[in-house]
Amino acid sequence: MKQRSVQDVVTSIAAGMGMNPAYVKVGLSMAFPPSRVEGEDTYYEVTYPPGYRYCSASINIISIMSASDDPGRGTLVAASAQPTLLSIYTWTGSPHAGEGQSSAEGWAKVTSIQRKYYEEFKNKGVCSSKGESETREFMRCRGHDCSEAHEGGNVVAGNAEPALKDPPSGY
Repeated sequence: MKQRSVQDVVTSIAAGMGMNPAYVKVGLSMAFPPSRVEGEDTYYEVTYPPGYRYCSASINIISIMSASDDPGRGTLVAASAQPTLLSIYTWTGSPHAGEGQSSAEGWAKVTSIQRKYYEEFKNKGVCSSKGESETREFMRCRGHDCSEAHEGGNVVAGNAEPALKDPPSGY
């Protein structure tokens, strides 16, 4: 999806459907964040475009499977909001003899905003004030008890609709 030819085709289709292709390019560039695997741990970081900062996020776990019946070895998913990125961590234990595979599948929706509009949209209830200067974990679940989490402690960050400004450039 990060290949220029793929982006050109997708943005052309989007433009034909009346969508601003710049928004589609931004979405495609962030759709598949890089991962770092270290043994049973996997780390993902969704970075925001230059000049943008965290606004809100939600995560929906579609499927979570643990190799072990031991609750202490259940698959773990955690997410935290930071001023410049959203980090997601998964622990999928390696199976012992006779156990199945571990996996976690889900969707993360992350909203970033140009720094100059942040205060305005925070005051309107669109952006969360969490993660302004520190890391704030808003999801941690192990095993099968993973439900949808919204930044702010399972509460939607805001209920106001933002007026869309120009999309970021450079994508």
